[in-house]
Amino acid sequence: MEHVTQRASSTGRAPSRACAEDARRSLVEPLHGTILELGAGSGANLPHYKGVSRVVSVNRSRASAAALVRASVRTGVPVSVVAAMPDRLPFQDRAFDAVVSTMALCAAPDQAAVLREIRRVLSPDGVLVFLEHVRARSPWTAGVQDVVTPVVRHLRGGCRLNVDTVAAIRAAGFRLSVLDILEPRAGVPRLVPFVRGRAHLP
Repeated sequence: MEHVTQRASSTGRAPSRACAEDARRSLVEPLHGTILELGAGSGANLPHYKGVSRVVSVNRSRASAAALVRASVRTGVPVSVVAAMPDRLPFQDRAFDAVVSTMALCAAPDQAAVLREIRRVLSPDGVLVFLEHVRARSPWTAGVQDVVTPVVRHLRGGCRLNVDTVAAIRAAGFRLSVLDILEPRAGVPRLVPFVRGRAHLP
């Protein structure tokens, strides 16, 4: 059964950062086994892993890969970096116990293709956990997102604020078990909601 809540952050001088950090922690701490990370960046999730055996990051950026290696040494979490595209993953079927997507699906030109690959490499009892930008529910706010998204995509590596990522995850055949809609109280909070969730294969 899907559980949906809506929350807002009001902690500290940078609420959006505090909210995102809490979201990352709650997503990855329960995970175990071999993990595939999409959107690992410089390794913001690594300090929150507790019981994993290995993290594999799909990353084509040399700078991010180097930062991930440094974070791996600092946190003690073993990380392998693979240069690949998320819609063409070079891994065997059912290879991972969990897939972690943090701000990766919202930047994917073809979400359906990425989600098909995630389904393929995820074990039958595995879990997809995600922290992603999402289209606002208010038609007015969604319209503003449509206007500003081309600028955001240019400045932030293809990130799109106005995609309905949750609908794409459902359409790919995943069953959502937890979904939180988060609206940090900083700047223009209702323009940039994001979602934190867990999804399983049927």
